[in-house]
Amino acid sequence: MTLVYLAAAFVTGIWLGSVLAVPGEILLLALAVPAVAALLWRRDARVRLGAICALFLLLAACRRGHFPPPARCATIYGYREQPTHW
Repeated sequence: MTLVYLAAAFVTGIWLGSVLAVPGEILLLALAVPAVAALLWRRDARVRLGAICALFLLLAACRRGHFPPPARCATIYGYREQPTHW
């Protein structure tokens, strides 16, 4: 279930990054909170998992905000610039 939680946090972070425009400085500051929590409570599995999920969420939001997909690429065809052959 850990992988499911991490994947859900990452996808939610990408969605939040597309909906909210949060400056990078605030995201970097917010990244420190779950990182410190994961280090301080590393023996408690529930707190560690929650902190790492929060870290994934914030990293995904940061990724979405700073590295948006190209505007002209709607499908994989736009990335490859050639037709796909199946």
